[in-house]
Amino acid sequence: MARTPSWIFHSVATFHYRKAIIDASPVPVGTVPVYEAISRVRRPEDLTFELMREVIEEQAEQGVDYMTIHAACCASMCAGAQRIYGDC
Repeated sequence: MARTPSWIFHSVATFHYRKAIIDASPVPVGTVPVYEAISRVRRPEDLTFELMREVIEEQAEQGVDYMTIHAACCASMCAGAQRIYGDC
């Protein structure tokens, strides 16, 4: 018998829990999409832009009010910003 990848179960359960919270909440509900996206891959380096966008779109369609997007920058980006803005 074929096994269902655990992320599919986790994703389905997460979808239903999040929907219940959104429906019951009198205040805006926010998420951190990267956590769900990471749960769908075996290794962090397997995370792709396409998967991240898919998770963001799914959560937006579900009615999430806001999302926290964790972004990173590389050293060359920081050096460029320092040239433009000076020391921070």
